[in-house]
Amino acid sequence: MESFEQRKVFPTTTTPPPTYSSQPSFAAPAQDDFTTKADNTWQPNPEKPNARRAILAECSENVAIPGVPNLFKAHNIPLKAFWLVANIVCWGVFGLVMYTLFMKFSDYPTVVNADIEMGSNLDFPAVTICNLNRVQAQRISPKSKFYGLTKLYRQVMMDIKMQSNEKFEGFSFRVNPDDCYTSGPEASEYHCEDWTNCIEVQRVCDGIDDCNDKSDETGCPTMSPGDMNSSTTTAAPMQETKDMKGIANADMYSKVNWSNPDWYEVYQMSKTDDYRDIYPFTYMNQTEVEHWSNAASDFVVTCSFDQNDCDVTRDMFQFLDERYGRCVTFNSPMTDRTDSMLSTFSNADNTGGKTSSGTGKGNSTSGKPKTIKFENTARTGILYGLKASLWMDVNEYLSLLSPAVGAIISVHNPNVEPDLQSSAIVVQPGQFAQIGVKRVTISRLPEPYSKCVDDFPEGLPIPEKKQGMYKYNQQICTKYCHQKLIYDSCGCYESFMTGAQVLCQHHNATVTACVFDVYEQISSGQLACDQCPMACLDDFFQTSVTTSTWPLLNYVPFFIDYMWKTVEEDAPLRRWLDTIIEQNNMEFDMIADEMKAEMARVSVHYETMSYETIDFYASYTLVQFIADIGGYMGLFVGVCAMTLFEVIDWALQLSFCTGRLS
Repeated sequence: MESFEQRKVFPTTTTPPPTYSSQPSFAAPAQDDFTTKADNTWQPNPEKPNARRAILAECSENVAIPGVPNLFKAHNIPLKAFWLVANIVCWGVFGLVMYTLFMKFSDYPTVVNADIEMGSNLDFPAVTICNLNRVQAQRISPKSKFYGLTKLYRQVMMDIKMQSNEKFEGFSFRVNPDDCYTSGPEASEYHCEDWTNCIEVQRVCDGIDDCNDKSDETGCPTMSPGDMNSSTTTAAPMQETKDMKGIANADMYSKVNWSNPDWYEVYQMSKTDDYRDIYPFTYMNQTEVEHWSNAASDFVVTCSFDQNDCDVTRDMFQFLDERYGRCVTFNSPMTDRTDSMLSTFSNADNTGGKTSSGTGKGNSTSGKPKTIKFENTARTGILYGLKASLWMDVNEYLSLLSPAVGAIISVHNPNVEPDLQSSAIVVQPGQFAQIGVKRVTISRLPEPYSKCVDDFPEGLPIPEKKQGMYKYNQQICTKYCHQKLIYDSCGCYESFMTGAQVLCQHHNATVTACVFDVYEQISSGQLACDQCPMACLDDFFQTSVTTSTWPLLNYVPFFIDYMWKTVEEDAPLRRWLDTIIEQNNMEFDMIADEMKAEMARVSVHYETMSYETIDFYASYTLVQFIADIGGYMGLFVGVCAMTLFEVIDWALQLSFCTGRLS
């Protein structure tokens, strides 16, 4: 654009400068609106308003923004006011629309697309199975403080029978010496002389009358005060529980010696219908659970996958749970697999039917992804998948700790650590549980569209052997986070999942109150696990369960024959089976009833090879944002993309003109 100075130069004569009749946007300047330069040329006088307006109008009249040139070209005040209002309204509306568009874009909205895809070969889920009984009664050491739990059922049963003598006419129950363990390798009890009860041997001559006739304290040797202090039963250490939260039963802290508890006394102190106030005192360490729980091969007695036999010891990973004892997982990444039938994929990619696994940054000993082999299948229906026969061994249940009999089963992603507390199926004896599974994959967008992550955060108490083996999962992350909060406040863990050998000792009132307080703060929001958002890739399985009676009477002979052929004679299952056959004199209907009370069968299979995918997409992208800006700019202020460059050019010229005025 030609500058004002180049076109408006006048000689140093008395001839006045030409008028601007060709420029209707402003009035022609007077002669004194200009000054003489050193080279005898004319230039506008900056001190004159007409000259200043002439320069600004010259710089603005050619800008390609509709409305702006008209504001400077207007001849009168009403017309100028009209264009001023028009510019304010249009630019104001455009600014409001721009704010709305920006807020919409900054929210990073997403849209969900659900689809059904068909697979020809899908990775099989992991199946975790646990017995509802934590430990077997016969395995508990007589020297353990938990040994009294094994006799508690008989003690309470005898007590109920003795009370029935007073409540009902015609009842004359007596405790025979044969009802007590008074001789043989398990001699551990004393028979009260009034035939009313059996008490533990260590309760004899302990200064406390446990028998109604006080025969357990009769004829005891005279003991000095020093000997009394060294007796088997010592006084309970006094613990202050006043004003402590979470103390369900204060008497258990002030009246029970937890180094050698009388479990019958503890039972009588309970104030809850399900004896849950006793449960915290029954926490066992990992060594105890490992030694006292039943062997995996005694629990899962038969196993097959896609009609091929599998071995519990070789094909299943065994681990300990503080609630359910020894558990097994089929198709776990923690199991060393070499079978050629297995599918192979890396836990750092998204292959094999969209299954992937994170390695937990900050919690991994190696940055390289591990190659893990998993079972896969191309078959659906009840004839295929995983099948297992389970033996509960009900006679070894600790009834106070395990009031229900059965097995708990969790079907989950092989790359996700099992969560038995929140997602599990309970199978009771005498049932054939047929569990159909459908696969669901959810893929979320990362920042800024969501806060999803692929890896576990730093600082969680994840054992080293698990690091890099399991992918991130929000529920599992939250459980680890809760354990960390408990440890930070109380100095102990509440779960074996952290690798802790010893859990929080709840016979200490201070520890119990501390753990309760942590959970209270979590519930109220004072403590939070914000570092555990959703996973960017969730791969899980929906289950549907149908049941039928098992075993059928006519099937019992076939099962017995198979057990005799495959199970060793000294195995617990074989001994139990031979015992019930002998006791029932080969009456198969009675044998079937015994098996229904102790055994169950499980089938886990794909219902269909199709699987659901749920993908999140950006519903308002940057391209859409820019396109909307252009559309509304054209609608309200008549500006396009090229106009922006003209505005830049106009701004540069205006700056030059302003510099000249100054």
